[in-house]
Amino acid sequence: MIKVFLFDFGGVISEEGFKEGLFAIARRHGLNEEDFYLKAKELIYDMGYVAGKASEEDYFKELKKIFNIGDPSEILKNDILSRFEIRDEVIEWVLKLRSAGFKTGILSDQTNWLYELNEREPFFVYFDYIFNSYTLKKTKKDPSIFGDTVMKLNIKAEELVFVDDDSENIKRAKSFGIHTILYTGYDDFNIKMRFFSEIKD
Repeated sequence: MIKVFLFDFGGVISEEGFKEGLFAIARRHGLNEEDFYLKAKELIYDMGYVAGKASEEDYFKELKKIFNIGDPSEILKNDILSRFEIRDEVIEWVLKLRSAGFKTGILSDQTNWLYELNEREPFFVYFDYIFNSYTLKKTKKDPSIFGDTVMKLNIKAEELVFVDDDSENIKRAKSFGIHTILYTGYDDFNIKMRFFSEIKD
C-alpha cells in the first residue's frame, strides 16, 4: 500500500529554473547554451555547493572565472531563481493526495535557493517532508540517499512513490524497491499518479 509521495523540485514541482536561467546567461554572453549549462551543472556538484559544502559566493566566483563573466553574482542568481515557476497543476495533485490521506514531500538536489524560493512564494506548506541535499549533505547522485529517506519516513520502500525528471535518479530510486515516475510531461504524470494513488477524479 502506498503511503508517501515524494517529488523532485526543479523540473517537477516547478519549471527547471536552473537550466533555463543558465541558458539565459549563456545567450547574454554569446556562449553555447548547452555547453555552459553542462559545465555549470558539473561545477555545482563538484564544488559541493549542492551538498552544502561550498557557498553560493564560491560557486558564482568560480563560474565567472571559468567563463570570464563580469555580471554581479546577484544578477546571475536572479537569472536562475526568477525562472523557478511553481506548476499549479502539480500542486493540485499534492493537495488531492493529502486530502486522500497520503503524506507528501520534496526530495531535491537544491542549495539554499530552495529556502529562498519558498520565502518568495511559499510552497513548503503543501508538503509534510522537505528533504534537500543542501541540508542532508548528500545528493541524489549518491544512491544511499534513497535508503536514508525510506528510513527517515519509517516506511517500506514499496510504500513510497518518487517523482523525478532525471532518469538516473529514477534508476537509483528503483534499485531500492521504490516506485517511481519519470516526469516527462503532465499528461503522462497524471495517468501514473492516478494509477498509484487510485484517485480517479
